[in-house]
Amino acid sequence: MKKIIMFTSLFVCFYSLCFSQTKELQFRSVLTEQESKTISFDKYIDDFGKEIFVDKEILLSNKDIEKMGIVRSSQEFPGESIVMIIFTDSGKSKFFEVTRKNINNQIAVIVDDKVLASPYIRESIDTGWTAIPITSFKEAEELIKNLGFVPYLHGDIKNSNDENDSYGYAKYAMEKGNPKIAQEIILQLYKYNPKSEFIQKLLVEYPSLVKIKEQFK
Repeated sequence: MKKIIMFTSLFVCFYSLCFSQTKELQFRSVLTEQESKTISFDKYIDDFGKEIFVDKEILLSNKDIEKMGIVRSSQEFPGESIVMIIFTDSGKSKFFEVTRKNINNQIAVIVDDKVLASPYIRESIDTGWTAIPITSFKEAEELIKNLGFVPYLHGDIKNSNDENDSYGYAKYAMEKGNPKIAQEIILQLYKYNPKSEFIQKLLVEYPSLVKIKEQFK
């Protein structure tokens, strides 16, 4: 009986290690057919169902990203949510160079051998962020979590659903040891509703966040 229990425990640990690993977001160049004759590549199907040749070199990845937020679907993007990728300072510089050197070329954004987007670069981008469309809000949340980041609503909180989601994101941020994002979310909540019950809940549940009240104005 003890052996069975021990085996079960080992299996659970093995499963957790194998299937809970953080995924990697990769930015990689899409090669022309001519370039693929001299450069090592992987074949992928892009977001339009077309086969593309992708350079094996990873131009940017998770380590170049500071945080990732979600923009809900809108009239401009009905049925889609947008994942906002905010780069670190060094990531911002790298992204600028990548876009500068690849004007009129494609860059593939890849996770788990799936191409999320493969846009053509039309100009160099020095804003420090980029965005990719995701089919649903839930998928956007899961993508961000699987990449090891804490989701948050990018932009202003607009309604009670946003308020409730933000409360959950702040709790998730604290569970993941990211109080900075939790503090940013609390400030979003305060801007939306200074008397939000969720602010008080968070400050009670996580006393270390109380100092954020000093930023309330």
